[in-house]
Amino acid sequence: GNAVAPEATSVREPVQKLVETAELHRRRAIDDIGGLPRLGRSVCLPLATCRADLSHIQRAGFDPFIVRYSGPLPRRFRMLNAHLTGRF
Repeated sequence: GNAVAPEATSVREPVQKLVETAELHRRRAIDDIGGLPRLGRSVCLPLATCRADLSHIQRAGFDPFIVRYSGPLPRRFRMLNAHLTGRF
C-alpha cells in the first residue's frame, strides 16, 4: 500500500510546511499571552517547549523519523522558566 517508511523522503515537505505553520501560530500565541491574566497564562506553558521541538525537527531536515527530543526534564525546566519569568 501507501505506507510511509522511514526511508521515504516524501514526508519532509509536508512536515516542513507543518513546522512553518506551527511556528507562525506559536509566535501569534506568544504575542497574545501578555494580555492574559496570570492564571490564564499558565495554560499556555506548553508553548515554552514548542520552540525547541520545532527547532529539533528543523535541524533533522524535517525528517520525523530521525528527530531526537530533549526529554521530559528539560521540557519541565522550560515550562518552569516560562512560569517564573513570563517569557515563552
